[in-house]
Amino acid sequence: KACKGDHLNGVNAPFWQNWPLTEPYIIFGPEALHYFPKMFWDHDLQWAINLVGTTELDFRFTLLQPFTGYHQFKEGVSVLRSPSGQDHCIIQCYIIGVIAGAVLWECLIAMDALNEFQYHAQASCFEEGDVTRLQSILKEFHDKKASIINTEAQQVTHWEIPKLELLQSVATSIHCQGAPMQWTADYTEHAHVRIVKEPVCSGNKWNMYKQICQYLNRQNKCSCFSIATTIHQ
Repeated sequence: KACKGDHLNGVNAPFWQNWPLTEPYIIFGPEALHYFPKMFWDHDLQWAINLVGTTELDFRFTLLQPFTGYHQFKEGVSVLRSPSGQDHCIIQCYIIGVIAGAVLWECLIAMDALNEFQYHAQASCFEEGDVTRLQSILKEFHDKKASIINTEAQQVTHWEIPKLELLQSVATSIHCQGAPMQWTADYTEHAHVRIVKEPVCSGNKWNMYKQICQYLNRQNKCSCFSIATTIHQ
């Protein structure tokens, strides 16, 4: 609690403390899954809600036409409980078009620039021109971000947002480590769903760890049996 007032996390013995000449901001690159969709959900969407209003924003989302391959929010987005990362990504795809015409042009440009930066940063490979483009997009956001505070979309009057500050290191990370998408936690998150969440949901949540092991063991035996019978046929 004492450290939180100074925007510190209270960790006084990081695991790299005995690594000479270590620069954490270089060795720890951006992790796309929690960097971008989570940042959008925590900040960009809240700005949109404050600018447009919850009722109006939900109404605009309900008007999205039900095309094949596109998600539809029949009751809006404010009613979502425990939304998944996929929900974050889908709403992020729609947000600029949904709020267009209901917010100041400067606010729309700032939010669009931040959105565009996040999408460009998730590319699979980069050339020098792409990195330069990333930096210019981020600069465009910073040039227009004052309008977000002026319209009270941002409730606090400062920009001391950790996820936003971390965006400054994306270009440096690309030069040092390559595309951020190679470090995404998507794979481990999907593995967590398949190996932990699904077994838990299939049981009665009593003696949970034993049930998970039994579920995975039986699933593996069924898979091996299926392979053996297929080969035999």
